[in-house]
Amino acid sequence: MANYFGQDLAEKFAQANTFFGVNSHILAHDWAKISEDDRKAALVQAEREVNLYLGIDLELSYDATDWPLAECPNFRPDYAIFEHAYFILDNTARTEGGADGTKRIESIGYQKEERNDGLTLAPQATRYLRRNRVRIVRG
Repeated sequence: MANYFGQDLAEKFAQANTFFGVNSHILAHDWAKISEDDRKAALVQAEREVNLYLGIDLELSYDATDWPLAECPNFRPDYAIFEHAYFILDNTARTEGGADGTKRIESIGYQKEERNDGLTLAPQATRYLRRNRVRIVRG
């Protein structure tokens, strides 16, 4: 897959569609059923949240780097962004809105998780970022 960072949204979206291809991802059909506008918005939001999670701007840090890195082949922030974009969409109910027919987005499950735990990424996304998800509960 070509370098993700440094691309415009159309190129990033094309890469996400390749990642969620019929022969390469189990959720390919689910990804394809979602409107293009919603998938693009989720991709932008996912990139923003992965940046916040890592504490760096990947666009500035890795704009000339192809993935995977030779010294760290399992660190794939581009794949993490794709997986998190699907997570956002899967946890967002897209419903038809008011009388004018505009869409309204209700992200009840997503907001609940974010409100309770701070910024949370999809489990698949954290695997591509080589970060373990551990929650310690004392009590």
